[in-house]
Amino acid sequence: MTILRCQLWQTAKERNVSLLNNTFVIPYVDGTTHTEKLNTVEEIEQIIDKEFGLPKLPVREAVACLEERDFDIFAEKK
Repeated sequence: MTILRCQLWQTAKERNVSLLNNTFVIPYVDGTTHTEKLNTVEEIEQIIDKEFGLPKLPVREAVACLEERDFDIFAEKK
């Protein structure tokens, strides 16, 4: 594992929600996009709970596994 990724199609809301490391993106069918950078594991947990409906997903454990492999999900990519 080298990234933290979650994606969910929400057809009733006409959107797709996506989390890639610490970047949360919602592209809507009308062409607009909402992008948000998350700064803490707590913020990621809140998004996973609120937007994905997965309150028990082991986010902290996943982030810890990535850190053990020297992948910092909060680091700016070059």
